[in-house]
Amino acid sequence: MKEKVTAYNKYWTLYEEQVTQAFADAFGIDCDIQFNDLVCNISLNPVAPRYLQQHSFDVFYLNSEKGALGSALHEIVNFVWFIVWNQI
Repeated sequence: MKEKVTAYNKYWTLYEEQVTQAFADAFGIDCDIQFNDLVCNISLNPVAPRYLQQHSFDVFYLNSEKGALGSALHEIVNFVWFIVWNQI
């Protein structure tokens, strides 16, 4: 699990700036602030739930780094969408 934390975080760090800017452009919100408190948990649960009030979500530990990033992007879309939807 510790190896996955390191590998997933390293891969995320490569793309964090691009992802943050892309979501900011697409949704018109400051994603630096929105992403700053999101927590990604590495879990044994393959369902990978999200916890909106806690600003966290799970990714499955058997994912590759790319798979974990894809799961994170999916969850980030949900978090950003709920923020935008609540503003409307």
